[in-house]
Amino acid sequence: MHLSIYIRILTLVPALLALSFPTFAKAGPASPPIKVACVGDSITWGMAWEKPDPESWPARLQTLLGDGYEVRNFGVIATTLQKCSDFSYWEQQALRDSLVFQPDVVFILLGANDTKPVYWRDKESFLADYRALIAEYAALPSAPTVFPMPPTVLKAGRSEAVNGSMYDMNSDLHAQIVQAIRELASADGLPLIDLYDVTVDHEDELYPDGVHMTPQSWARIAVAAREAIAAWCNRSI
Repeated sequence: MHLSIYIRILTLVPALLALSFPTFAKAGPASPPIKVACVGDSITWGMAWEKPDPESWPARLQTLLGDGYEVRNFGVIATTLQKCSDFSYWEQQALRDSLVFQPDVVFILLGANDTKPVYWRDKESFLADYRALIAEYAALPSAPTVFPMPPTVLKAGRSEAVNGSMYDMNSDLHAQIVQAIRELASADGLPLIDLYDVTVDHEDELYPDGVHMTPQSWARIAVAAREAIAAWCNRSI
């Protein structure tokens, strides 16, 4: 073979190999999951006592969102949003843990226990404490998006639950708190998930105490939260 032809063939070999075998980019590190903190009372924690309920709405939300998300349940039974009560969320380890978690998304579902007259001060104090809690998360390096959630429906007429002796929750205060959280979200430009609207037509899905959610309502809350995250991420889930 003539030397010049041989040299030309050698120069074509790399190009021929490139056509014959695809090249693969080196895989980079996997993207970290989007962290979702679910802050709340027993409506968030669930009905289990020793650990978060596997039927709770945060657990269901994790299933709906999948592996790209890490959902944690920071609910604490019987807690209030207001600082002035004897069982305030502000005093719980769960609050500190949720801050250490460095979430990207925070859902706040507190206020149901604030409807107890013994804990209630006034609307201004409630909103001041709510804004202070939001500020705790807003100051985090992860700069999370915070979604206020008005409390779910109470079943009026259950004397043992509403205006009664078991929980002593006042339905008039409940209405004030729902409206106050709506106004806060509107005034502060926060994305609201109105769980009162989500659950108001489904009182039949409450437990007999007229307060706590059954799995059917937890599923509704989880779907509402997933839709809110999808809108926030501007993508389908």
